[in-house]
Amino acid sequence: MANTTFSGPVRSENGFIGATKNSTTGAFTNNFQIDSSGNYVGTLMIGQGITNVPCAATAGTNEVTFSQPNNSVITSIQIVCTSAPTVASGDIGFKVGTATGGAQLVAAITDQILDAGTTVPAGAHYPLTLLDTTGSDASPAASPRANVSGDARSIFCQITTTTTASAVGNFAFIINYKQFA
Repeated sequence: MANTTFSGPVRSENGFIGATKNSTTGAFTNNFQIDSSGNYVGTLMIGQGITNVPCAATAGTNEVTFSQPNNSVITSIQIVCTSAPTVASGDIGFKVGTATGGAQLVAAITDQILDAGTTVPAGAHYPLTLLDTTGSDASPAASPRANVSGDARSIFCQITTTTTASAVGNFAFIINYKQFA
């Protein structure tokens, strides 16, 4: 097989295979495959999803879902303010769950984004702390970060406000995950 450098798009009717070659035996080990339908087949795919949640026009919670693929584990969640909200004075917080209104992945913190303030600047960034299995439990529960259900599942990203917004604003949840099968 030759090494080739391309300057434009590469097209294949039968997909692509990524492999490594054993320097001693010359044997190839396939690492991943993109089949002829464009489906990824392999392990350790790193994915990312972004879902936008506006700051509620009235006090309360706005919730948007993200679809987590089967056989994946969420590795991080971050929030970036993409459009500045304005409130008279109040709190803006978040929570992330595996059920609507839930906080199974990220605990609810009602004033972590804004605490008795009036605005959040566009570009403000918040890395979130993920909840996970407790290692010392005699009977540990499954990690809320892992999805091995057989299907994609919904992750519920929520922005909470205590005060009506005069300018709504927007927050992007950036969800990173590794797909392992």
